[in-house]
Amino acid sequence: AAAHKQIKKDFGFCDILINGAGGNNPKATTDQEYYVPGELKEGEKSFFDLEQSGVEFVFNLNFIGTLLPTQEFAQDMLEKEGCNIINISSIWGLTGASCEVHYSAAKAAVIGMTKALAKELAPSGITVNCIAPGVVDTDMNAHLSAKELADLAAEIPAGRFDRFGGFIFCQRTSRLHHRTNLES
Repeated sequence: AAAHKQIKKDFGFCDILINGAGGNNPKATTDQEYYVPGELKEGEKSFFDLEQSGVEFVFNLNFIGTLLPTQEFAQDMLEKEGCNIINISSIWGLTGASCEVHYSAAKAAVIGMTKALAKELAPSGITVNCIAPGVVDTDMNAHLSAKELADLAAEIPAGRFDRFGGFIFCQRTSRLHHRTNLES
């Protein structure tokens, strides 16, 4: 609520909300790609060993971290026309990923929320969409071995991870002109 208030004070109403919350937690990640009874080495984690605190962290970051900003900013959007909410999920929310059951479930929740909210807010003129990128080259993957990275890249048609340095935020020209006093 405090961030929403400050953003509204500094920039005015939000036309486009991009929810990009995402991440994982070692306490919610398994050590083996497949669970085969009797093949787990001592000290390795399976789905059955995941810690609740890690699972809650992942779900809160990915799903609740998308839900709460949407609740705050979508209220302002109700007063305007042509506003957009864009949620960033993951391909794992669509396909699932072994070793990351809870991350996949949290990203699937973002996709489900997007679909439901798109229907709910459509009569208000707010468009709600979701982007589900493949593996992105970020610090989140720094723990993976060279072999694991190569195996993941081999599953991607482009043969490499997505790379981007962030999002470019675009506004309607009139709002940009108003906020920056630039010539259109």
